[in-house]
Amino acid sequence: MYTICLHHKAKDELQSFSADEIGEIEKRLRMLKQGHWKNGTRVKKLRAVNKQLNIFEARIDKGYRMLFTLFYDSELAETVVLVFRLLLHHDDVIRTARMILDDDLDYSLYEEEEITAGESFQAFAEDQAALWKDDYFFHQFQQLKTYEIDEDTLTRFMMKQDENADEFWEMKLRLTREQRALLSKPMPLLISGTAGSGKTTILIHKMLEEPAVKKLYITYTKQLRDDAEKQFLSLVKGMDEEEEYKRQTSFLTFKDFMKNYNSERFQTIVTKDHFIHYYNNISRGQHLERDFPALMLWEEIRGVIKGGIFHSEHEYLTEEEYLKLSINEAPNFSNNRQQVYNIFLSYQNYLSSQFLIDEQGLLQRLLKESLTSYDMVLCDEIQDLTMFHVKLLFKLAKNDSKRLILAGDDHQVVHHSGFRWENVKNAFYQEFNERVSEIHSLSKNFRNTGKIALLAQEINRLQKNYTDFKYKSDQTVPFHFGEMPKLILGMEENKLYPMLNRFGPYDAILVRSEETKDALLKQLVKQSEHIPLMFTIYEAKGLEFRKVMLWKVLHEETEEFAQWKKIAGIVNRNELSKISSNPVMQRFIRYEASLLYVAVTRGMKECLIYDGCKASDLWQMEDIQKQLAVHTAVEPVDKKAESEFSEQDWKEQGDHFFKRGLYEQAKNCYLRLTPDRDIEQRLLLCQAYLVKQQGNFEGAGQLFEQAMLYDEAIECYEVEKHYHSIINLCSRMEHRDRSLKWISLKNEYKIKEFDYKKQWVGSGVYCRRQGYYKEALIRFERAENNCSSYIDYTYQNALDDASISAEELKNIRHFFATSLKYTDEQKVARMNEALEFLRDVAYVKEMLQLIKPDYNEFGERMIREIFKVKTPLKQLEPFFSIEDSHVQYVFALMAEDNGMSEETVKLMLKRAADQNHIEAQFMLGAMFEDGDDMDTSVYYYELAASQQHPFAAFNLGSHYMSINNAEKGMYWMNVALELGFEDVYSDLAIYLRRGELIPKDIKRAQKLEKEYEKMVKKRKNQEKFLQTQLENRKKEIDQMY
Repeated sequence: MYTICLHHKAKDELQSFSADEIGEIEKRLRMLKQGHWKNGTRVKKLRAVNKQLNIFEARIDKGYRMLFTLFYDSELAETVVLVFRLLLHHDDVIRTARMILDDDLDYSLYEEEEITAGESFQAFAEDQAALWKDDYFFHQFQQLKTYEIDEDTLTRFMMKQDENADEFWEMKLRLTREQRALLSKPMPLLISGTAGSGKTTILIHKMLEEPAVKKLYITYTKQLRDDAEKQFLSLVKGMDEEEEYKRQTSFLTFKDFMKNYNSERFQTIVTKDHFIHYYNNISRGQHLERDFPALMLWEEIRGVIKGGIFHSEHEYLTEEEYLKLSINEAPNFSNNRQQVYNIFLSYQNYLSSQFLIDEQGLLQRLLKESLTSYDMVLCDEIQDLTMFHVKLLFKLAKNDSKRLILAGDDHQVVHHSGFRWENVKNAFYQEFNERVSEIHSLSKNFRNTGKIALLAQEINRLQKNYTDFKYKSDQTVPFHFGEMPKLILGMEENKLYPMLNRFGPYDAILVRSEETKDALLKQLVKQSEHIPLMFTIYEAKGLEFRKVMLWKVLHEETEEFAQWKKIAGIVNRNELSKISSNPVMQRFIRYEASLLYVAVTRGMKECLIYDGCKASDLWQMEDIQKQLAVHTAVEPVDKKAESEFSEQDWKEQGDHFFKRGLYEQAKNCYLRLTPDRDIEQRLLLCQAYLVKQQGNFEGAGQLFEQAMLYDEAIECYEVEKHYHSIINLCSRMEHRDRSLKWISLKNEYKIKEFDYKKQWVGSGVYCRRQGYYKEALIRFERAENNCSSYIDYTYQNALDDASISAEELKNIRHFFATSLKYTDEQKVARMNEALEFLRDVAYVKEMLQLIKPDYNEFGERMIREIFKVKTPLKQLEPFFSIEDSHVQYVFALMAEDNGMSEETVKLMLKRAADQNHIEAQFMLGAMFEDGDDMDTSVYYYELAASQQHPFAAFNLGSHYMSINNAEKGMYWMNVALELGFEDVYSDLAIYLRRGELIPKDIKRAQKLEKEYEKMVKKRKNQEKFLQTQLENRKKEIDQMY
């Protein structure tokens, strides 16, 4: 038996097949898996596709073939049949095989050699073992993302035909030994992995281990959240535990989470866009942007001043604490910190005066709140977070380190955000008194060829060799395969333009700055209608391409060129102390190495580097130079190469970039397509997002309205504080859609408009109309005039609101207990009464769930005692379906506990019993027996016993035995015995010992007595456990109210 894996192209094919087609494919796969290469499969070997790599075709039918290879996975000690295509037309076999291996096409070399009739798979494998066990062969395919396939997977895929044929289903990625070992380790897990090493894959696999565990996957970026959720849901699709997985698993971004938990419903959360807009306004005329770039300043405030919580006891660093930070802790503005702090204080004043809050302020607020906790918290791309985010993760994991998995890549911290793995480890120690000694590193790279990975490794070593910073994940890829990265020397840049203009949808030009991009763009548009895809290195984070060109990243006119020249000279002269004693130079090396690492690892197959006529001294440094092939010319442009790519290729890449927020590049892809309504809509959206990125939020809002993306339009207008534009938009949509959403949004932005103008009474009135009483009270308090009448009216509205939540009542109580202007003890007391009432409602709801309608073996009395209500039942009735038989029964129990008359209780029970409520029938039987009305008692007991109520059967048996009717008595005693009723064991043993009404049987009596003792012991243990559970649940409810 051999392991079957699918290449991603084959996996995509399987997604589109019908159940019949999957069934036919499954037959061929089973034959390959079992080594049957003859008869219907008729395997042939394609010779000369590549001298080292064998590709095979297997016959599906007369016109179609399956394309595959096999290799030995030395890490997992198993032979893998890797399928590239499941259903490929015979005419496309050779071309596709060539594309798989990036082999030069020469049809004259290709032959098909059928495996001889007498040759078995095993014989062939043994003959070829020396070849396909070769490391080169193994890693050529091992670097590909492949998917495991088995019969269960195929069954799941065939099942989709019974549901939604278009629904996306997924397969598990095949894991390396390194990844599998990591999955087996206990939590907490800190995972540091380089780009493409499979961090997210490990998190997804970890989530699949236990369906019933409550899990949260959380990350900073929406795209990663969406991708992970889609992958997870499509993997569990069709599983037996699918619904349990979906019920227990949440996927959120931090933005989602904070929006859900922000107690100030109408307070705007300041984002990066808001900050940059604010900063651009205040920096006009002051030339601040040159020395204090907006994005870098945002990261400094977010990640260091407000995010460095383990350096301070305050909500953010004091001026003194900030100025004392080392250059490693805050390298961005080491020489200008005083001015940065002044800008920060101005920003804080702006937040306060405008009633705004930013992400860090909201995180501080959330850390004081009661939040939902999870059994497993998995955070992806932790390098994007601050330490406040990390502290929130601890809280979500209920401050239990064994519930946490954190994954990230410190190589991708291009703008210093304050993130360091060392800080994360320190946080574990401070929060849990636990030393996390190991950060688990993923060294495999599934994105790049080995030789690109080796260059990236040498770039990383610059930091290891010449700075104090040490990365937690190194790429240890010792296998030399693929093309070496090319350094282009001695060529005028205009000689390269034709080649660049022939770049396809899977190729990219990477530059350091927008200025370099614009300059190159101006030259390329002179020669071609369409321009190649261009990205800054920062934009390219997380992307992958077949080929990348690093364009003038270290041009000789840049400061970086001069600095690398200086560093290379120091290294060549072995004067390393000049680096170790110079923190500014160390910071430069760290930042540049991170940047260049990101750049070179974007290319999967090919990496080109062009600095201009003169290359940077960095590329001449000995260890880096060894990983580069120097070229003084480029191959002539192959105009036929463009025909390899279809409009569909450009469209798919355009959609991919659009999802990633790379609208300029998405627009360039769409411009290559034949125009239609769909393409025009996509181009309009790209333009809207580009206008937004340029800071023209009003213009972007108008374009989004035109494109009917109203939520995006509202976001843009909000940044500009053009609330009237939002209100007008909502009014138009309300008139068109008649949707409550637009009415609610219109009122929300009327509140924000009043807030912005500091017209607190107006915003308070709108808050009250929306049912947001706490927000209304806060705004009335802010008003300069006396607002007692507004306060009292809002208070009364809240009391009259039958749907008000306990949280809202607690907020109102807190307001009247702490307000500087409107403190009122009577209102506080009334809020307490209202909360006690809601608590009693919650008690009743809990009893309705815990007390069973058919038979309560034990614990009913305990439940009634623990959740005893004080509110009169008449006041509780409107909150429940009082006609429901089980509600009537539980209300009858409460009436009995509250001392109501026996006749009233009987009347309530009769209503339930008449609806065939078993416990009500039994309770009536017991009450009439206590009143010596045995005829009526027997009537109700028999109703309950006929529905398998064991206590009713036992009481009937006891009654008939007491009047010497042994026949009926033993009938009902045996019914109770069969139903496992505890007391019947004891009483029946007594009758057997006496031998008066039934024959004496001491042996059976002893056996029943032993069973009775066991049952009593078991029940007492169960009652003790139940009592603990009930008391804990009561505490939870009490805390809520």
